[in-house]
Amino acid sequence: MAQGIADGAVEMKSPVIFGVSEKAIEYAGIENIVDIVKNLSEQNPKIPVVLHLDHGKTLEICQRAIEAGFTSVMIDGSSRQFQDNIDLTKKVVGYARKYKVSVEGELGIVGKSKIKNQKSKIIIFPTGKQAKEFVEKTGVDALAVGLGTAHGLPIKDERIHFDVLEEVASVVKIPLVLHGGSNLPLDQVQKAIKMGISKVNIDTEIRQVFTGAVRKDLKDKAVFDPREYLGDAREAVRKQVIKKIGELR
Repeated sequence: MAQGIADGAVEMKSPVIFGVSEKAIEYAGIENIVDIVKNLSEQNPKIPVVLHLDHGKTLEICQRAIEAGFTSVMIDGSSRQFQDNIDLTKKVVGYARKYKVSVEGELGIVGKSKIKNQKSKIIIFPTGKQAKEFVEKTGVDALAVGLGTAHGLPIKDERIHFDVLEEVASVVKIPLVLHGGSNLPLDQVQKAIKMGISKVNIDTEIRQVFTGAVRKDLKDKAVFDPREYLGDAREAVRKQVIKKIGELR
């Protein structure tokens, strides 16, 4: 998957951010991830590459990522009380500055609650006043804002709340980040970019094309070589990255 992302970015002559979750670190190992992205960066020196920790929940995981060689981290304290989120994010910013690593914070969440044994999504929006105070007190380099989108597959009535984005963008001058950017109407995402969104997370769409290519190949019972179906999956990722960069740049 990482090769397909890099190949697509190279073809588009575009910078690229490799977002890595805590679960991905548990799965692959932090040193292995750093080595993979470092090798891809060295193979394509003309393309700026960022290795970014996505949704780090603690100071400790952010410190670990920074020390391992990540060039950007996200500290997600959005489920905490507002002041606790500020305090945690400020600690991460202070630590990251020593390594010249950028920090993304988050305000507003897509939470989960159980109603009649079914999971539903609760959207919590930040206010412009909160966003301004948060940025000023923490010193973050970028801010992820809860705008009504969800991680993973689409949820019912999912959409970008442009009134929230407009309010936050009017008082916050650092780059704003849209999480849950996969499978949204393109016109909504492009409008959000014009209104101040600088980074759009599209992990789910990348996974979908990768997995779809594997499923297609494995319908043929004669296919057994991982190089064959993973090669096709890598090519599917490359094409999707080219498509998304073209749509969003």
